[in-house]
Amino acid sequence: MTDCQNNAKVGIVDDEHCLTEVYRKIFSRRGIDVSFVARNGQQAVAFFRDADPRPRVILMDQRMPAMSGVEAMRKILEIDPGVKVIFVSADNDVKEEALEAGAVEYIKKPISLQHITDAVRKAL
Repeated sequence: MTDCQNNAKVGIVDDEHCLTEVYRKIFSRRGIDVSFVARNGQQAVAFFRDADPRPRVILMDQRMPAMSGVEAMRKILEIDPGVKVIFVSADNDVKEEALEAGAVEYIKKPISLQHITDAVRKAL
């Protein structure tokens, strides 16, 4: 395991509980700490603002209650422009908007667990 992964923190933002639990398990097995799990964009912004230390990478879904992924990402990037946001969404119509707004990568669901891990490692 590299030093980059030893202290790595990831935030997970998705309203699908089963999926967030899979992400948690995958990251745990690979030595990547999860800073927070948010179920909607409003939670994501609040959890990110209050996190200490803040995650270096955020996995972000688009379609969620309370606030969309793109809107949440914009607010998070205002707080910390250095965080890397990876969009993971079934909503392909928002891909261009997400990338233009600052996402480092856009991955269309469904995806393999290896693809998620590779994307996070690349972002770290």
